[in-house]
Amino acid sequence: MSPGESAVTMTARIAGIDQRIPCGYGAWVKSVMTVAKDGPTPVAACGAWTSEDTYTLMVCRYRTPFLITYDMRFAGDQLILDFEENVSLHGTARNRAVGVVQP
Repeated sequence: MSPGESAVTMTARIAGIDQRIPCGYGAWVKSVMTVAKDGPTPVAACGAWTSEDTYTLMVCRYRTPFLITYDMRFAGDQLILDFEENVSLHGTARNRAVGVVQP
């Protein structure tokens, strides 16, 4: 895998819409996603495996000051998602969601 290539594509349901976010390895990959009812937002994403069972993904809304870091830990058929925004009205506390991995 060369830097800048899309190493992983994350699929997430955000605002009720399934969205595909290509994630670069060693470089940011630009795309768009809908994060609110305002419509598509330009984003750039990069990520890497940070341990044997954890993929860390950073998604930047590059026309804003917002960057979200997602740590996705896979344990059997369970996904433990910890995420943190760099800018928030409520501080930068980490949040956690737990779900079941779907193919």
